[in-house]
This record gives sequence, C-alpha cells and structure tokens, in this order.
Amino acid sequence: MSLYESLDRFLAAGLIACAPGLGCALPAGAGDAAAFSRLLRGRGEGEEFGRVLDVLAQEIWLARDRRGFPQETCERHALALADVLMRVGPAAEQVARAIEQTGPGGGHEPAQSMHARPIHQAIAADVLARARSERLLARELVVEEVAQFLLEQLFFYLLAGPRLLAVLRPALTAYAASLIPGDRRSLSLAIANGVERRFAPPPPAPDAFGRGPAAPLADWIAQAAAIAVRYKLSDGAQRRFVSILAAQNLAPEQRLERYEEMARWLEATLLQLAKPTNQGPQVTRLKAAAAAALAAGDLEGAFDLLKQVSTALRECRRQTEARLTEEIDALRQQMTEEAASTASLAELALARFDYDAAAELFGQAAASAPKSDPAAELGYLLRQAETLYRKGGERDDRAALAAAAEAYSRALAMFPRGARSESWVRANINLANALVATAAADAAGRPRLEAAVEAYRNALGAIDRNKAPLRWALTQLSAGAALIRLGEIADRSRHWRAAAAALMPALEAFEQQGSTVYAEFARLTLRQLHDQIGGGPQCSPPATRTA
Repeated sequence: MSLYESLDRFLAAGLIACAPGLGCALPAGAGDAAAFSRLLRGRGEGEEFGRVLDVLAQEIWLARDRRGFPQETCERHALALADVLMRVGPAAEQVARAIEQTGPGGGHEPAQSMHARPIHQAIAADVLARARSERLLARELVVEEVAQFLLEQLFFYLLAGPRLLAVLRPALTAYAASLIPGDRRSLSLAIANGVERRFAPPPPAPDAFGRGPAAPLADWIAQAAAIAVRYKLSDGAQRRFVSILAAQNLAPEQRLERYEEMARWLEATLLQLAKPTNQGPQVTRLKAAAAAALAAGDLEGAFDLLKQVSTALRECRRQTEARLTEEIDALRQQMTEEAASTASLAELALARFDYDAAAELFGQAAASAPKSDPAAELGYLLRQAETLYRKGGERDDRAALAAAAEAYSRALAMFPRGARSESWVRANINLANALVATAAADAAGRPRLEAAVEAYRNALGAIDRNKAPLRWALTQLSAGAALIRLGEIADRSRHWRAAAAALMPALEAFEQQGSTVYAEFARLTLRQLHDQIGGGPQCSPPATRTA
C-alpha cells in the first residue's frame, strides 16, 4: 500500500473520530475509514480532503530527514493508527474547544495557526494514552514516537482551522446516519453512491369524506417550490430529488426537511467544484462537467465524471510525490556535501593543532549530516570527541576531557544495539579514561568513576584476549585503577576486591607478553591491596602466594 493510500485511510479515520465533536453521533465502535473516503469522493467533496492529504504527505517526507522516520514506518503506522482512531478518538469537548479557539476563519497552513498547536499535541497525547490503556498500541505494534508525530500532524491540520470540518460536516452527518441499523439510510449517502430505490410512494390516507389530503399536499408543494428558488434548483434537480424522496418511507414534514438537506448539499457541492485550483485544465474541465451534471440532476453522470477527477488527481499526486522525492534527494545530497566540506575544514584546523576550531567544525558537520545517514553523523561526532580527548591529554585540560566525555557519550548512544566494532571499543575506552581523569577525589566523583568502570567493562566484552592480549590487559589494568579510586570514596573492601580480580588476569597477560614494566606495576598494586585488605590468595600476586 502506498503512502497516499495509507494516509487516505488515516485522514478519513481522523475525520470520523472528530465527528462527535461536531455533533455527529456515531454508534460506538462503528465506522469504516475506507468506506467514508469513497463516500467523500462519490459526493464530489474530495478536494479539500485531498489538500490536507498532500500536506500530511509532505510532512512525512520532510520527517525522513528531520526526524529520521523512514517512509515505510510512517505508512505502516498510519494504517495502524487508522484502526486505533476507529476505536479510540479524541473527546468531543476537546474537538469543540480546539475549533472554538481557532475561530471560523482559520486556515490549515502552519504559519497561520501555530498558536493552536499545543491543544493538538494534548489531543494526540490523550488518544495515545487511552489507546495504551486499552492495549491497542501493543496489538498494532505502534512505536509511540512515530505515532505521536502522526497524530499531532493529523489533529493540527484537521483542527487548526475548521474549514475542512465545516465543508465535510454534511458528509459526516450522512455517514453517521448510514450507520444506524435498519433500512433508513441517509439520503445524502444514497445520492453519493448513485443509488435511487424506485418504489411508488404510499397513497395518501383519505379523509372522512373519501378525499385525499389536498391541503397538506398543496402546502408541501409551495414550500418545496420556495426551497427550489432559494437554492436555485434546476427542473432536473427538482425532479430527481422528488423521485428520491418518493422512494423513502417518510412523513411529509420529514420529506420537506430532507428536500432542503439535498438542496443545501447540492449548493455546497457546486460551490466546491467551482473553486479555482491549480490542478490543470483537464481536472478543471472534468469538475465543470460534473458540476453541470449535478445541477441538472444527473447524479450517475456526475459520479462517473468525479471518478475521472479522482483518477486525474491521483496522477497529479503521484507526480507531486515524485517531484518532492527528487527535491528531498537533492536536499539530502546538499546536506551530505555541506557536512563533508565542514569536516574537511575541521581536519585542516586539526592539522594546525587548533583543537577548539576543529571540535566546533566537527560538531557542525555532525549537525549538517542528513538524518537518513546516521553513520556519517556518528563519524563526525566521534571525530569531535577524539579532538577534544586529544586536546585534554596533550595539554592536561580537564575541561576538554569533560567535553570529550560528553561527546563520546552522545556518540555511543548512536551506535546500533549490539555494536562491537573497533570504533565502538575505542570510544568506550576513551570515554572511561576521560571520566576517570575528570572525576573528583571525593563523593562527587563517584558517578563518573562508576560510569568509567562500566565503559571499561563494555570494551572488555568486545576485545578478544587471544587476539589482542596486551590491549585486553591494559584495559583490565585501567578498570582496576578506577575501582581502586572508587574504593577510596566508598565501600572500600568490595571495590578493592573487584580491583584485585581485574588485576590478577592482567598480570598474567603482561607476563605472557613479556611486558615487564606493566607486570611489575600490576604486581606492586596487588601487593598493596593485599596489605590493605588482607584478602587472601585472590588479592595476592603470584610471587607472594603460599605454596
């Protein structure tokens, strides 16, 4: 299913969900978004609907780069949320309040209605919370961040200005009536589907003298004629409306009410079809022909013409989608080139040992990279962190090391789950080193030291001791040193025993690799730990163990 088809059902479901706020009562759990969408097009009321559909599609295309949401994910969520909205919609009072706040002249453009966005966010959050409480989200496999975005966009463009709801309210009313059990389906729905049940009207009941009710009939004809004049109904439209009413089992006053309802619908539809658009001469001609057919009472002919309008608009949308996709691809390429150019400047600054400028430029490169290329953004973030780490190490700059730790933390959060690459290992080790170097010697340094130990252990889990024994041993040694510092702050026995457990295998690896300096340092540290806590063989270097 394409993006437009998914959004078509999503937008139709949103309109149905808002119906109670417009006074259109729907039976609980009833409704079919796809059927309502077909109804709108059958009535010739799909233009305003299609305009909002285009805006939603554009928001999703832009979200691919701004938020990193894949289009396929948005398509899947739009379908799932359409089903959710048919079961859990916004509260009627929320919809009414949103329309009241924007007023009757509001538009759908974001620049005109940004002040109303908070209530749309509240409505979206409320719908998600209720769906979550009814376990609809788990059932539909909805990611809440994507769902919140789609619902906010939906209710923003539905309610930021009541134009769409005002135009489609008659269709919602007709659709609501069509869901009432029984054979008394909405007259407007019957017109929209081109259905005309031709049954002879029941004969009028005679009065006491055997005469028909001539006076009520004459009164009905007079009022119907007044309605025809008020709404400028053609003879063909009048005949068709009377024919449809004759097929309904209605009381005279109900027929008059339905007659005026049909007249209002026809007037609104003709006005809608007459609105100037930029959809091209073919669509304009088809809409004009459909309007002429409707005005003449040829509902079937109008229906066929409006189907052609729908086909033409669908093709226009496909062309628009292709054009926007091309533009977004071009934008993505420009962002990629901008990021690469900025990174080149950063490398030049780094070659001149201008660490501050290099770090800032690498940060700009990461911000310029498109969200659709997370690997590029991650690479620039790592280069920024490495630059700050290098500055801190070479110039004994604690502030630079603290900034490096923050940059490494951001970069590590971007790695895919389960990553164990060389860059991931190096980032963990450098993060841990920076945290240890900037940790205070008192209780305030405890969180940084604990985070450092965790980062060392993450790196150790990905280093193969057999392939890189010296690197593994050095990381073990660093973890042990961090644990010793932790023991100096709190829980000495536990942390120092953990430090000894890290140093013992490191000592063995150093001896196997002939790294005598590191081996002697590890042995001396173990001996000191043994003297301090008397921990037995697990804290004793090999040379001091009892035979």
